[in-house]
Amino acid sequence: MLISRNWPPGIINQLLTTEQPPAYIPTPPQNLTPSSSEISTTSETTTDQKSKKIHSISILFFIITTLFTLYSINIFAVLVILHTVMENTMSFAFIKHYPALSVSGVITSLMSFILFYTAFKVREGSRFSFWLALSTILIFPTTLTLYVMLIAQPLYKQIVNAALKADSGMAPNHASLPIDYTSALLLYIPTLILLLISYKQFHFDTEAISKRAKIWLSIFFAIIVIPITGVTLFNMVKPEDTDFGYRKAQSTVSYHIYKPESYQDLTPTIKFEQSILAGHKDAIQIGYDVSFPQLIKGSPSRLIIVKEVGVDAQFNLDSFAKTAVKNPTAVQQIDFPAAKNHRAYLIEKKLTTSTFDYFSYITADNVLIYLISPTFSPDDLMRFASMLH
Repeated sequence: MLISRNWPPGIINQLLTTEQPPAYIPTPPQNLTPSSSEISTTSETTTDQKSKKIHSISILFFIITTLFTLYSINIFAVLVILHTVMENTMSFAFIKHYPALSVSGVITSLMSFILFYTAFKVREGSRFSFWLALSTILIFPTTLTLYVMLIAQPLYKQIVNAALKADSGMAPNHASLPIDYTSALLLYIPTLILLLISYKQFHFDTEAISKRAKIWLSIFFAIIVIPITGVTLFNMVKPEDTDFGYRKAQSTVSYHIYKPESYQDLTPTIKFEQSILAGHKDAIQIGYDVSFPQLIKGSPSRLIIVKEVGVDAQFNLDSFAKTAVKNPTAVQQIDFPAAKNHRAYLIEKKLTTSTFDYFSYITADNVLIYLISPTFSPDDLMRFASMLH
């Protein structure tokens, strides 16, 4: 029985009838090596298993990346617009002077890039991708929320309110950066929970991200991170316009433009720009006030507007002083040494909540100068006018 089980019948007969047993070559066992179809089936099963368990987490990270990217673009756009407006109208390089707020667009763009990479990396289902995903979902939303709430949002609110107050006397309290925390939390919390309960499913080997993923990451970095970072850094290092447009304005008119030799505690907050005065369209105006950082800290505004234009020798200053302000409270002629014939006019107009004072005179070279201020006293106006050269 044992012999028949281990040896084929033909071999047994030959052993019984021949003197010398033939050589036996055992038949190799069949199907020890899996076929290519079996390998393919096994690979597809592993891939399907991985995709079912990891795919949903990857999708959530892509959505979070989109949310962070929108934050980055919106914040950057708001800051650039604010910087441009303040630089052109108030001569203040906002991005240069407030880097703690200016870099918020750069920070969110870099976070978006890392989240985008994590969304691709988590697909491999490795331990490394799990810890990378867990780190980003814990650190980035928390860091951004604390940064915006404690630093960026209060500073942004102060800057916008101070700018509006300096420009129009109004200071609304609703200014805020374009970040929606509600929609963010609706994504972060479920993603974190799903990631934690899926810890044991991250057991595959670490792999390099695909070539397609690298292309998408390169495109994202080129169109989001580089422009935001580049524009921010450029405005940080760009020299400020300490001339405040004076040389450009002087080149456009034939008369001499007067400006103070020293600003004392004031600084130009409105660049030299074209205006209209006494019917002349080639007038130039500029505004002075306390520095913008001082306004943000709560210092009261001391705004004064200076307008000037060249006039002919026969210009009637008396007529201009009586008609320049509609319904003036008082018009007073005074002696002013810097004026032509020492003659100048102080005009006052009282409103419900404030009083505007005006001071006008003509220089020896026939330039009409007109000062306006809601905060300067008549003596302060004359003192400022005496500094113009």
